[in-house]
Amino acid sequence: MRRDLKIVRRIVLINSQLAAVDIPSVIFILITPIRPDLSPNKWMRLLLLNANTALSAMIIILFWITPNLRESLIECVNKAKQYLPSSGNRV
Repeated sequence: MRRDLKIVRRIVLINSQLAAVDIPSVIFILITPIRPDLSPNKWMRLLLLNANTALSAMIIILFWITPNLRESLIECVNKAKQYLPSSGNRV
């Protein structure tokens, strides 16, 4: 039962984050045909910037609330560390 509640909580959190990402985009899309003089010249850049920052935050939160994803991310980071150059002298 607790596991089901955790899954439902995660699903609700992810859906609310997606809705929060889409609200500013929907506002821009609705304002553009109605009042094109109010929209900036490069509004698509603002839309993409807004969506990318919000989705990046959403991915971080998703890794934070999901233990299996967090463990796999830590594994990948530890595997990648072996390919980084060491701080020793290279001649």
